[in-house]
Amino acid sequence: MKFIFSENDEFLCGDLVYRESEYSIDFTCSSSKQLEFKTGDQGCMSLTAGTLQLEVGVESREILYPWGFFPIMNIEARAIDVPISKGGSIIVDPEGFDLIEGVSWDIPGSNSWKIIREQDGGWIYIGPDKVLFDKGSYVEFASGAIIGLKDGDISCIFIRPRFIRE
Repeated sequence: MKFIFSENDEFLCGDLVYRESEYSIDFTCSSSKQLEFKTGDQGCMSLTAGTLQLEVGVESREILYPWGFFPIMNIEARAIDVPISKGGSIIVDPEGFDLIEGVSWDIPGSNSWKIIREQDGGWIYIGPDKVLFDKGSYVEFASGAIIGLKDGDISCIFIRPRFIRE
């Protein structure tokens, strides 16, 4: 599975929130028309990094937004640098596999990733223990959500949700 960066300013606009009482990430799209256009007519599937899911339009093959059960109460907090990103789209090239509505696939290599919460800000990093910013592209694909790409692979994810206490 490979990932292709399509540079444009058309990332999915909306509100990325962390619901503390549910330990969950939710994304509410600002425009249902934009979401429908980016999704296509064949439904969605997910890519996963642990319990965090990235919604993908089956027809468009575009990564849409993060969501899912995502407990962060006992994760490491430390200073992290957030890379400069460009707005754009990330297209999934399944390399001979079919994307099927309702099916989830692990992001290759993500089973050993760490979760780190920025000490002074609202960013959360999901990726290898060492945060490296060399030779990669950083794409804001949805409001408050950045994916690092390196050599056609997802190298890390940064999310900045708005925290809600209910």
